[in-house]
Amino acid sequence: VSKDRLMDVVWPDVTVSEDSLYQAVAEARRALGTPTQLRRLLLAEGDGALPEIAHVFCGGGKLDAACCVGMAALCPNATIREFYGASETSFITIADAATPEGSVGRAYPGVLLRLDTEGRVFVASPYLFDGYAEPDLPLPPRVDGHLGTGDIGMLDAEGHLFLRGRENRMVTVADRTLFLEATPNPTCPCRRAWTAISGPATSACWTRRAICS
Repeated sequence: VSKDRLMDVVWPDVTVSEDSLYQAVAEARRALGTPTQLRRLLLAEGDGALPEIAHVFCGGGKLDAACCVGMAALCPNATIREFYGASETSFITIADAATPEGSVGRAYPGVLLRLDTEGRVFVASPYLFDGYAEPDLPLPPRVDGHLGTGDIGMLDAEGHLFLRGRENRMVTVADRTLFLEATPNPTCPCRRAWTAISGPATSACWTRRAICS
């Protein structure tokens, strides 16, 4: 991997003259990024691989299969692991090779998961935040020491967490519960979720319908 390619991906629009900075990046053994950042790395021009990377951690969004395959080719010696968490909670779950497709893994060490009857995800752990610096910001709900994440999900018998979507992006369409995060893939003709926007709209037949544009 060339210096120009790697530096443009990691620090776009920044001129770096010190070879030591590039060397530090090139010799990194672990990579941490969101799916968008990993896709940017995959879309960077040039050929090559990063064989020095031993671990790739992805969070902040769903790691799709195409991105995972691409990162496996780019980092052939790396173990790729998806994790789920938030600024208020730090790590909640982490996936491994045995994680079923569609799951974000099982509880991270020290984390206790609890789902209520509606599937709302609550978490208790030593990593929870104390509060926001801005005192006027509303705090997430807490129930018996468990912090609400705002997500809806389900747990299987082995403790794998499957996320359905955000509670505040849940709508009812034709008497069925729909999560807007799930609408672009099956309904958008371009099949490229990052170019699609979905949302509820009124309809003459139904109280609401989902649209994708």
